[in-house]
Amino acid sequence: VSTFCRALPQASRATVGITRRCASSQGKFREGKVPPEILQSLVFNKLGVDDPSVLVGPSLGVDGAVIAPQPGAPVVVSSDPITGSTEDLGRLVVSVNANDVAVMGARPRWMVLTLLLPSEFDFNGLSKIMAQVHDECTKLGISVIGGHTEVTSAVNKPIASATMFGEQIRPVTSAGARIHDRIVLTKGVAMEGTLILLSERRDTILQEKILSEAEIDSAIIELHDTISVVKESMLAITNEGVSAMHDPTEGGLLNALFEVTDASNLGFAIERSKIPLRDDTAKLCKLFHIDPLQLISSGALLVTVSPDKVQDLLQKFQENGVIAADIGEIVDKGEHIIWEGEKREEASRPAQDALWDVLN
Repeated sequence: VSTFCRALPQASRATVGITRRCASSQGKFREGKVPPEILQSLVFNKLGVDDPSVLVGPSLGVDGAVIAPQPGAPVVVSSDPITGSTEDLGRLVVSVNANDVAVMGARPRWMVLTLLLPSEFDFNGLSKIMAQVHDECTKLGISVIGGHTEVTSAVNKPIASATMFGEQIRPVTSAGARIHDRIVLTKGVAMEGTLILLSERRDTILQEKILSEAEIDSAIIELHDTISVVKESMLAITNEGVSAMHDPTEGGLLNALFEVTDASNLGFAIERSKIPLRDDTAKLCKLFHIDPLQLISSGALLVTVSPDKVQDLLQKFQENGVIAADIGEIVDKGEHIIWEGEKREEASRPAQDALWDVLN
């Protein structure tokens, strides 16, 4: 057993296990479970909000959690990993999973988090991830109620996966779209993709003089606050004309449109010129030769709403500081149309997210 492990009480040594499972004295981890002292100092103090409905929460030796939802409140559950980003891993794993329950008409409340860290990952890296998790959870009113943190040679970069639980306020799914409903998009396309590219391909962007250091830093700070759609989802469910909601993630807006219309057994027709698009996103998509409609778009909310209620929804978004646009219409099954001026394009479902064309 290493010197680090010998300094631990007997019970802690049993929990930590063999030398491979111990943290080295150089501030890096070795393979296996993260030692309990590190969990207590870097993880257990960064768990979002204190929630009295959490009856059993994270602690050493406890492998589950117990929560007490409000009587009669349906609980919405969703899971997603984050595999494409390292710089914003903690922030994204919270926002992306919170979005998934929010678009089903539920307020996100509780999260179970799994972190898989590469061999020789350092303490500072884990501290950074958990600081992001804590900040985002605190902002959204979420409590981390359990999970698992492990160092393993099975991954070559940190991977985060979470399961989010939310109390449903109004039942909404992506399968409720109706013929002739208007299609509303908040904020814009490819925001998460833009954030990832700015972080992961910074050197290339600077080398090609697409954006300056200051512009990249400013955009990253701004985009950090755009990935969540919890606010606009909670606004949308108060509009009685809303029939379906969805958050465009992998495959971007285009894939999300296919998902909604497939689930609803209908089709779509959208106008490219009406889709909100950031200037920096447009520049990056041109640099890397990718379509912004096929780039991961967490941070946008896709809503279908009856024609007579669309202006009410747009006004509510505007009054609450949410950019939104009416970008098209739900049409007959089998039609997948993108209008660009007078040019009509028959759209195809993306084979994969455009991000992978750049990162791989």
